[in-house]
Amino acid sequence: MRIFLKALILIWIVLSVSLFACARKETGNHPVPTKVSEHNIKPGAGTELKNNLAAAEKQNGRASSEYSDALILLGNYYEFSGNYAEAEGAFLDALKIKKELKGDFKAAIAAIKQRLGNIEYKIGKFEESERYRNEALEMMKEIYGDESPEPARLLSSLAENYIKRDEFDKALSLVKKAGEIQEKTIGPDHPDLAVSLDILGTLYNHRGEYADAKKAHIRAISIIEKTLGPDNDLLSSFLTNLGEIYIKEGQPDMAAALDERALKIREKNLRAGHPELADVLFKLSEAYIRQKRYDEAERLLKRAGGLIENSLGGGHPVLKDIYNDLAEVYYSRGQADKAIKYKEKALNIAKESFGESHTAYAGCMDSLAETYFKKGEPQKAEDLYRRSLAIKEKACGPDSPETVPTLVGLACLCKDTGRLDDSENLAMCCISIYKKNSRTDSAPALNVINLLGEIYLKKKEYRKALGVYEKLLPARKKIYGGEHLLVAEDMGKLATCYNESGDLYAAEKLMGQSQAILEKKLGPDNPDVAHILYSRAEVLRYMGKLKESKNLQERALAIKEKMPGMNDEQLLNDISNLVEIYFRTREKPEKIEALLKRKLAVIEKKEGKDSPQARDLLLRLSQLYAVSGRFKDSLSVSDRVLEIYESMPGADKAVIANIYHHKAYMLRKMGKPDEAKVMEEKSKSLGGPRNMPRPDGIR
Repeated sequence: MRIFLKALILIWIVLSVSLFACARKETGNHPVPTKVSEHNIKPGAGTELKNNLAAAEKQNGRASSEYSDALILLGNYYEFSGNYAEAEGAFLDALKIKKELKGDFKAAIAAIKQRLGNIEYKIGKFEESERYRNEALEMMKEIYGDESPEPARLLSSLAENYIKRDEFDKALSLVKKAGEIQEKTIGPDHPDLAVSLDILGTLYNHRGEYADAKKAHIRAISIIEKTLGPDNDLLSSFLTNLGEIYIKEGQPDMAAALDERALKIREKNLRAGHPELADVLFKLSEAYIRQKRYDEAERLLKRAGGLIENSLGGGHPVLKDIYNDLAEVYYSRGQADKAIKYKEKALNIAKESFGESHTAYAGCMDSLAETYFKKGEPQKAEDLYRRSLAIKEKACGPDSPETVPTLVGLACLCKDTGRLDDSENLAMCCISIYKKNSRTDSAPALNVINLLGEIYLKKKEYRKALGVYEKLLPARKKIYGGEHLLVAEDMGKLATCYNESGDLYAAEKLMGQSQAILEKKLGPDNPDVAHILYSRAEVLRYMGKLKESKNLQERALAIKEKMPGMNDEQLLNDISNLVEIYFRTREKPEKIEALLKRKLAVIEKKEGKDSPQARDLLLRLSQLYAVSGRFKDSLSVSDRVLEIYESMPGADKAVIANIYHHKAYMLRKMGKPDEAKVMEEKSKSLGGPRNMPRPDGIR
């Protein structure tokens, strides 16, 4: 889908005006209109164009240049309307007629082949598309010269075919050449140049060079707004391509705003059932998925799929991307089996469209493997990854960046299944590939370096991880800026390295910077903010800054308590840690009591009311009541603790003696000396009170 849209943008740009002007020059006057193009053709023109075709046949016959010109105009209308099969037929018939006519029709034939190249691309006939475009390019060079605008358009078009074959370097060379020619010949504000810039942005996107990609897309958008207006349909494609960059940069809100504008433009310009609506619907659905707006994303994807199936057939390559995204929606809802079903459908479409030796087929394998792994079937996932890797290595070579996504998938699988050495080797292999291709500073390469850092953290090789993140953080800042979420994530991981290395001050400083970014980008109540708050609180606690630590832990717990489906059992560690710091900071007894009771309720439910941890928590609660003057409550809880201990076979007599002594203390405070004396005698009979460590399990 990401590549297919590049073909769609050429509908509005290839100059039909040149085609029909050539036809008039070569054939003389005829009743067929010659200035119909993508920029001025409107829905409803079909009837007039069919009448023109009939008139040309009646006046000149089917074997005439006039009739072929009328076919071309009708084909142009069919293409505009999204009826690609009819457009293909009209252009093929026109091409046949032009070839059989006497005279010099080379320019017209070249232009028809150019249009056929676009049509075949849209309907998924990529080899035929490339053949027509190459033939048109050679003819255009012969007619107009290598450095003219006409061949430049073909260079941009052919770049799309190379993108489809994953030959990005060749595509980049072509589109850069096209742009250079267009800058010189038609100027910096021509729509043809905008198309080349948009394709250039797409190529930079593939290479992970997002700053350059955005620069190219933004310039393309500016040219179209200036020359064709803010509602031209070509603009919709450019907007969605820019939105794709924002999605990769973790800014789905920006992407959604661009895609929503694009959809309004396209719906204004095209009929309701036009297949080119599908591309914008698909792109908007991807933004909604990142925003977790799954119901809206599903609705858009189903609408897009219906448009493609109705217009282009149920086996069109675009459907594989739609099915893969539908699978992501279903998996997010916990419908793993349904997700796998749709990913298998995508795989079958890739097989039929490209064959089992194509990287597109392998890419669908990677996607299916990822879902199997998330579902808890790592062996199935690994088998698919290795089959995919074999296909990619055979098609592109073992050192091609195309193999990296599969290697990364395998590395993540190995990391999460405990095969850390294998995971490290795979990550190092990816980095080696990027070094050989001089792309170590691209976003995908930095993602692999981050993976290597995560592996080192999991292996507790903190010095190695420290070296990774000290280099990664400034590199990511250079690409994304200093306030990006990925930068905040890297700060957190680098802080972990500093923490484990004993540099608590450096760790705490980085965590504070990470926290500020997360709060600004995600809001103060986001779960990711809670995570960094807790981590920072732990570091502050070790630094002895207990008050600051307590404040952060309270905030973290408050955020987590608001999360949907969260309960005290899931918050047990947070509650336990806050209890500990409350005791150390001499917090108000009622606050400590509330947390102790919450923890006790969870432990009694999980482990039983007489469990060792429940017993120790009760003892801690009794101690809290005692120091806060609530002697009666302390005595009541002590009775419950004593009951548990006395029912235990082989219970520690020293602990029981201490409990009796504690009860004696409470009774004296309550003015009951006789009862206190009885408790003291029981304590003495067991050896008397003695110093005891804090009970196990109390934090």
